[in-house]
Amino acid sequence: IKEGVLHPNKFLYGSSDFAQVSKCLYFDRTGYIPLMEKYGPYLRALRPRRFGKSLFLSTLEYYYDVTYKPYFQHLFGHLDVSKYISDRSPPNSFLVLVFDFSGIGGGTVSSFETSLNNYINDTITKFISKYEHLLNIPIKVNVTDCFSSYQSLCNSVSLSSFRSKLYVLVDEYDTSVNQFLKEGNEEMINHLKKNEGVLPLFRQLFTNIKKGSNGVLGGLFVTGVTPLALNEFTSGFNIAQDIT
Repeated sequence: IKEGVLHPNKFLYGSSDFAQVSKCLYFDRTGYIPLMEKYGPYLRALRPRRFGKSLFLSTLEYYYDVTYKPYFQHLFGHLDVSKYISDRSPPNSFLVLVFDFSGIGGGTVSSFETSLNNYINDTITKFISKYEHLLNIPIKVNVTDCFSSYQSLCNSVSLSSFRSKLYVLVDEYDTSVNQFLKEGNEEMINHLKKNEGVLPLFRQLFTNIKKGSNGVLGGLFVTGVTPLALNEFTSGFNIAQDIT
């Protein structure tokens, strides 16, 4: 992060990177972070498209990620959240894992599941690159079983002498389902019907986040557009609070 000159009269359109956007004409929503924390550590929220969901998740990433601790004053010192630092979730004290499911596709059930497995493993690989210097035990990536990779990640974080918990951010949880319905993909729609409107691998992901993160997960924030199959989708993680 480079300390640049603020451009209060410039509107940065099309970017969802908080570090860039907050230097320009920016509507300060950081004051919602302490309000959000009062609802608990595991949250989900739905908002329409183009409503700033990805930007808010980026804000949370910069706020909670231990990597950006040296830049807290530069990023947040002039914003509302700096007035309300929470003892429950102090800033820049987590290892943050970010999932963005907007790009997961596949014309068949098999290709979708392969795409999702590869994406989760790629995300975990990026996590390793970012935090391996803080972890005592290496994370093992299983190329055929992303949930095994996630379990290894949780084990590594739990045994780290750094003593920092995991914060998981999930953007666009429902994009794949909405896209399949929009395209009229018969195979995927039939697959959804057989599984109560939810993609089994997504349910399994949240089940693994709950089971594998016992004592490790310090926070979770999930965003999407529609409540489509929301209860079934998150049934594997039924401790999340809906703040829509």
